[in-house]
Amino acid sequence: MPLPPLPIPPPPPPPRISPPRLQDIDTCINLTTLLAWTLLAVTLWGTFLPLALSCAKLATSVTDRPRIRMG
Repeated sequence: MPLPPLPIPPPPPPPRISPPRLQDIDTCINLTTLLAWTLLAVTLWGTFLPLALSCAKLATSVTDRPRIRMG
């Protein structure tokens, strides 16, 4: 005796693509802003720290010289 054909289940509904939530967008913007500020801080630190150190060395090298007393 042949088996009855198996019923074919209906295809699942296509997944609904929900729009991004506002909270996710805010988090993304906050992370982007944090990254931008971090890069700016690192750039400024790398630029101005060697400049400040060289100025400090120059200032101390000028004041460390023995003074010549006149007369």
